[in-house]
Amino acid sequence: MSVVETAAPVAANTKAAKPKTSKRPQLTRKERIEQNKDPKSSLAGKQKTMRLNVKYKSDILFNYMQESQGIALSAYERLAGIKRMLARDPKLSAKVDYWIETNLIIVQAQVHEITTELEKVVGGAVFQQQDIIIPDSYETTFEASHPVAHKMVATIEAVDAVLEDVERAYFAGKLDDVNYNDIRQKAMTAVRGSIDRIFKLTRPGQRSGGRYSAIEMAAWIQQGNKLAFQDIPQIAAEIVEQRTGGEAI
Repeated sequence: MSVVETAAPVAANTKAAKPKTSKRPQLTRKERIEQNKDPKSSLAGKQKTMRLNVKYKSDILFNYMQESQGIALSAYERLAGIKRMLARDPKLSAKVDYWIETNLIIVQAQVHEITTELEKVVGGAVFQQQDIIIPDSYETTFEASHPVAHKMVATIEAVDAVLEDVERAYFAGKLDDVNYNDIRQKAMTAVRGSIDRIFKLTRPGQRSGGRYSAIEMAAWIQQGNKLAFQDIPQIAAEIVEQRTGGEAI
């Protein structure tokens, strides 16, 4: 319902003053890292939750996730909410599971691409045992409210494992900085893409305005709307095509 407001007449050739908006101060990297440290579900302290400890083995992923692990958990908590809302509908719940599994398979395809690229650069080289020191700080604890968070951990660990091999090759002098940076970008794209697809999937729950609502999203699915994939990397396009028949689930 529209609301019509009356205002005092404005003199001719006089522009109404625009309301001043205060900008939020940009956080420093240090502040963003602190904000994302050991992220917790919004349900922590309100119901049972579980701790999932992740020990990062690569510089690349740890440095990225320091600022992104809270966002990652928030994305999977959205999926958790949808799963709870659809618990009485096995068919729709299975559909959401299929979407989640396909999202993980996309990441696996990207990881395989990185592995293949690494093998092309270094060949069949066997690296001598190197005394590589991983800082004790390379770990985090997620406090999650639903077992779907295991999929998040699986995604993180899959990318982390291949990046450990990449960094081992780099320390052995088998990768130059250009190759190293190229692979780094592909790995970040894999992780970032898996999270972005969740947020884009759940966007319909905000159509009525306000904050995201799992109830609204579940209702949207129950109305017969299909679960689509956006920003599918070329390397995984054929896989998604086979799993979905080229259509939304």
